Amino acid sequence: MKKAWIVVSLFAWAIAPISSMAVGIATSMLPEGDVGLPYSATLSATNGTPPYSWEWRTYDMEAPYIETSQPNSFAETGVARGWQGYSYNSWTLAIPFDFPCFGGSYSSCQVDNYGRIGFDPDPYDDVDSYYYPKVTALGDSLITMDGDIYVDAQATYVTIRWEGVYEYYTDEYGNPYPVAFSVTLADDGTITMKYGNGNARGVRIYIREGNRPLAYYVRSPFSYSGSMDNVPDIVFSPIARDARVAGLSLTSSGLISGVPTVGFSNEVWVGVTDASGETDYRPIELVVFDDRDADGMLDVWEERIFSRNFEDAIASIYDVQREDNFDGDEFSNIEEFLLGLDPVTPDGDPLDTVQEGVELISKALTNDVDSVYFSLIDRCFMVAVDADPANYEARIYRAFSRLMNLVNDDELRAWLGEFGGALSFDFKLSGEFDINNIPLADDVVDRICSNALPAIDASYADLAFIPADWTGTAEISTNYFPVDETVYVDAADVAAAMSMLRLARAAALMARSQSANVDFEKLVLPMDGPLASVTVDGSTNDWNGVPVQLIGKIGSSIEYVKGARSASSVYILATLNTEEFDSLRIEAKVRLGLDSSVSAKQGYSSKNGWGYTNVSFSANGTNTEDMAWVYTNGMLEIEIPVPPGIAISNACVADLHLVFKGFIEGEWYDEYAGVTNYYSYYGSLDDDSLSAPSASPVETLLQSHPELLASVRSELDLSNAKIHLHEAIDLMQVADDRMKARADTLMHFIEYDPTNELVRTEFFNRLLEVEASLDAPLLVTETNNFGETVVDELVHLGAIFQPPYLSRAMLPEFWQTSAYPMNGTFPDPTFGGLLPGMSQGKVDEYLSLGAMPDADFDGLPDGWEYLYSGHPTNLVALSDDDGDGQSNFDEFVSGMNPTNPLSCFKAAFAPQEAGAAPGIIINWDAAEGRVYDILRCDQLGQTFLLLESGIHYPQNSYTDTLHRASSSGFYRVVVRKPTVDDSDADGLPDEWERDYLGGTHLAGSGMDSDGDGQDDVHEYLAGTDPTNAASVFAVFDARQATEGFVIEWVSMPERTYTVKWAPEVGAMFKTLETGIIAPGSYTDTVHSVESEGFYKVDVEMTPPTL
Repeated sequence: MKKAWIVVSLFAWAIAPISSMAVGIATSMLPEGDVGLPYSATLSATNGTPPYSWEWRTYDMEAPYIETSQPNSFAETGVARGWQGYSYNSWTLAIPFDFPCFGGSYSSCQVDNYGRIGFDPDPYDDVDSYYYPKVTALGDSLITMDGDIYVDAQATYVTIRWEGVYEYYTDEYGNPYPVAFSVTLADDGTITMKYGNGNARGVRIYIREGNRPLAYYVRSPFSYSGSMDNVPDIVFSPIARDARVAGLSLTSSGLISGVPTVGFSNEVWVGVTDASGETDYRPIELVVFDDRDADGMLDVWEERIFSRNFEDAIASIYDVQREDNFDGDEFSNIEEFLLGLDPVTPDGDPLDTVQEGVELISKALTNDVDSVYFSLIDRCFMVAVDADPANYEARIYRAFSRLMNLVNDDELRAWLGEFGGALSFDFKLSGEFDINNIPLADDVVDRICSNALPAIDASYADLAFIPADWTGTAEISTNYFPVDETVYVDAADVAAAMSMLRLARAAALMARSQSANVDFEKLVLPMDGPLASVTVDGSTNDWNGVPVQLIGKIGSSIEYVKGARSASSVYILATLNTEEFDSLRIEAKVRLGLDSSVSAKQGYSSKNGWGYTNVSFSANGTNTEDMAWVYTNGMLEIEIPVPPGIAISNACVADLHLVFKGFIEGEWYDEYAGVTNYYSYYGSLDDDSLSAPSASPVETLLQSHPELLASVRSELDLSNAKIHLHEAIDLMQVADDRMKARADTLMHFIEYDPTNELVRTEFFNRLLEVEASLDAPLLVTETNNFGETVVDELVHLGAIFQPPYLSRAMLPEFWQTSAYPMNGTFPDPTFGGLLPGMSQGKVDEYLSLGAMPDADFDGLPDGWEYLYSGHPTNLVALSDDDGDGQSNFDEFVSGMNPTNPLSCFKAAFAPQEAGAAPGIIINWDAAEGRVYDILRCDQLGQTFLLLESGIHYPQNSYTDTLHRASSSGFYRVVVRKPTVDDSDADGLPDEWERDYLGGTHLAGSGMDSDGDGQDDVHEYLAGTDPTNAASVFAVFDARQATEGFVIEWVSMPERTYTVKWAPEVGAMFKTLETGIIAPGSYTDTVHSVESEGFYKVDVEMTPPTL
């Protein structure tokens, strides 16, 4: 017995490896099938213990939810639960029903202040929690301390609502952005995410189950997409979790059979269980064709045609053509298929009723789109209208169908084919386009207009045929149209539709009237070169005179970028305007010509060691790390050697992107723990990017490419667009009046809501302003961060069709705030007819208007410096660049050109005409925005007395009738420039004049209100009181002391002082010390031994700090 036991045991041990091998699915591929044809395939298994039992299984790589959206329905519902947290916190919430989620059922959940709901049994955010379902509506570090989490629990749903702020996401002032969102869990498993005001960034938005490679996961497209402020609701609806193909079944013996009714191309999941209960499951690819030849007709339907063709002219489905007519009736093969007719037997009644047309519209909207549908629809309504021209219902339906038919254009398909593209019958675009032969933008616009305008006009003609006093309606039924409820179209809706069609026609003509053919090469500035003198050495002197290629906004990290080239290298100089940083990442792209470019990337590391570089040349795919660079005091120089064989004659800087890195430190107070927590991490301090042509200097660009100033192709199209816009506005008003006059109780296509009367009134008032702007001057306000410029110009069409022109580019914004001084293609000075009275001279002038920002505080506005030098800090106020004897500051005040020696402010006596009244006539060159004063004295050295004040442009002369023409005397013409803060241009801010003098215009040139010997302007500069004679700027003590000669004066706040010394009267003063602030004292230790000397103290206002 013992021996037998040993034998049996050995036998059992010997067969154990065989029986213990796991059951597996041997079938790796299923045969292809066709819709409408019998299908059969048998699955096979390996290993395990037969018999095997087969079943459909579920997807294990895909969550059983489908995501859709619906109109925003966020509401402040629920009861505050006191769930307030600064750092991570989680609370348990009982659900009033069993919530189905990922195959499980849950009666409670965990809610945290990070915008998440978890269905794990405990509130701890540990590793185990990731194996349970989780719903994340706004996954981020959120704080609910000043808000709360609210719960609205009902019998069939529960809503959880968060109110709080982001923990680390703040505005420029450090204020955290608010969040307001909710999640509703319904008893049928539906999950709805809703978003209110705030939610400035959407980070993680998803539902998931598990924390493994096979985890179910659905991430919303809204994740990481930007602001979630009042966006549409996100709805996750549960779906069936199997992959059965309609019409096919799977028996337990492994037979897949049946007649598939829909096409399928995906994996089906199958599972097998052996006799011992071991299982295996996996996906197997299955393809069921419904249309192998992709001609829009089901293969099984085409089989009937070629199977009946006894002459063998049609040998397969590929021989059945859409346009052929096999059975010889009035319908082609594709028409028979779409109408559901027999392809081999003549049948089908003629299409001649409105009802048939409406039914076909329904089919076209609910089935795969086929262009033939629309020709059939048009045939129905054409017959109906020909039989009864007063069939207004048919005309309305036909107008609608013709607009649907805009995409039905076989010519368009053929045209796309010329460039390597293909448009299928269901309007899917495919193919590889030939980039070198892509049509020009104008050709595309012309082709679109040639297709769209006839359909628009035909639809408009049908609607225009309907009389204004028509009292009938056309039904838009839910049975045929994609509407939520049946509505009715009446005369008011017809007028509104006509308005939209006229608006569409005006927009199309507007687009066609302007040229969009602008080569990118014309929108960038070529580098100077070859310049052998540029070297990467930390000194920027060799960059003097090299023009700026890209300009940043005021306050941005990149002030400007220059580019240059030598025979073998390209160079970049970036002037940076940012705080100290630890490391820098740079990405730059330099275009070398039409067909090549160089992209440079440098990695994060310290400024003294770049770490890694990567330079790629698209012309030959060569990469190199041979790049030289120097960073010194905010100036970054880069040299990129170019491999031989790559032409760089047309090089330009296309874009530059910088990321500044460093350690970020901060603290936050935990109210619950009563402690202050500190944090420090390495991250991005700032980043900035400039790209051509949006950051290109406008003036330099236009000087380099004057051909850009000609974009209007058709004045006739512009004129007609204006006419149609008038018609559209008039029709809109007609529609509104008809809607208000409705007396029926029907639900109309467009309903009049009396509760929105104020909104409608405001809308139509603005619409009337737009219409008036087409024919009369309109005050256009151009605003930037510093102020406004009001321009009186005639506006054409821009208010509706070109909103960017009104908001940004109607007049180029001042360079400081203009991230995009050009809108794609820079049009001519009239902006494509929008401003017909505009000229390039006016554009130049507008660049210098505004609140006069002055980045270098030299008294010259940045816009004015930019206008004449190409940069806001290139001109020096006291310099005389054109050598005409007047400083740049004087030329700015007088409105002259600082680069033209013939443009300088001067006055002259005018000859007196015979018979004119006696008097002396003085002429001068007047400039817009300037004010002039006339002064006179009898002898030089005497005080000039005011004759006339406040002469405004364009007056450019003054006649002195108080002094005879024969008398002697001297005249002075003083020019002043009013500003926003100094309306009378007397050099005194209006606020200062009102505070001290009781109003503006009470002080003037040379006026001394308190008679202390210093005029009001000097008192303002010195910070003294112009109404108190004892308040005067003067040196009150000068004495010899042991340490040197001491000079003392009364110092004032916000003033700095400069002490100068000269050895004798008439000698040049030498600056001893500048930038002196309180107290007002200076000790001269150098000249105290001199027997004689003269001191002078100058005062100036302290420039404001940015």
